Amino acid sequence: MTNPLPVSIAALGVVAACAQAAPEVDPAWRAALDELVASERAFARLASDSTVQFAFIANVDEATTLFRPGPVAAAEWLQANPFPSDLALEWEPASADLAADGSLGFTTGPWRSGRRGAGTWGGHGQYLTVWRRGSGGFIAVLDWGIGHPPPRDMIALRLAEPPIPATAAIGAAADGLAIADEDLNAALDNGSGAWAEYVAGNVRWLRNGVEPSFGAAAIPALRDGLTFISLGAKSARSGDFGFSWGEQRSTADPASDPVGYYVRIWRTDADHSWKVIVDGADGG
Repeated sequence: MTNPLPVSIAALGVVAACAQAAPEVDPAWRAALDELVASERAFARLASDSTVQFAFIANVDEATTLFRPGPVAAAEWLQANPFPSDLALEWEPASADLAADGSLGFTTGPWRSGRRGAGTWGGHGQYLTVWRRGSGGFIAVLDWGIGHPPPRDMIALRLAEPPIPATAAIGAAADGLAIADEDLNAALDNGSGAWAEYVAGNVRWLRNGVEPSFGAAAIPALRDGLTFISLGAKSARSGDFGFSWGEQRSTADPASDPVGYYVRIWRTDADHSWKVIVDGADGG
């Protein structure tokens, strides 16, 4: 995550909710989703009970990427740039989803930061964390975030809709997600209207300076003179879920430093087409 203290997250008394009746869900998948949400909450609790530095070190490994503001190797960055010992950082998952095979998922929600014992919170925003499930449980793969003014109200935890069964999702090509991400970036050169073809109806938009917005009808405006460049994409073994990340650069001077970075969470739809379910960009 980024902004203003190293971004990761915040707690605003979130309530678990599953808004509508859903089709039959694989109990093993639901248990894995519950484990994912519990892992995020345990991460946040550890940051409160010990230190933010200790909590991050316990939840990353040598393959984890942090954005500070660009992508860096988490373990190396944390060693060279330890969080202040008096940093207070709270967060809570507001949405979570998981691949059909349980190997890859994400959590996102509000964060707030301040100083321990101060009783005030100077920073607020949203985090986005991608998780990989291994033999020892979930470990963070990627951690990114934005800042915005103090939120107006709570954001309820909305558990994911059941995924496409793994047997139906495996048809997606291994490189399909990377191609979809690059195709979307190329289409965005022609304006924000290109998003409509690539996003799910319930897409969540994360942008610096504003609270999250939701839905295909809430497509944010693109900053003029901005181009998106893919840096990578990874999908679950089941082929139904993945994430991508990249840079935002000036079209007038593409050789200059990036003006921001993006992270997207993707899921395949009933036609096995990749659709964005979370789109985060900190540069516009």
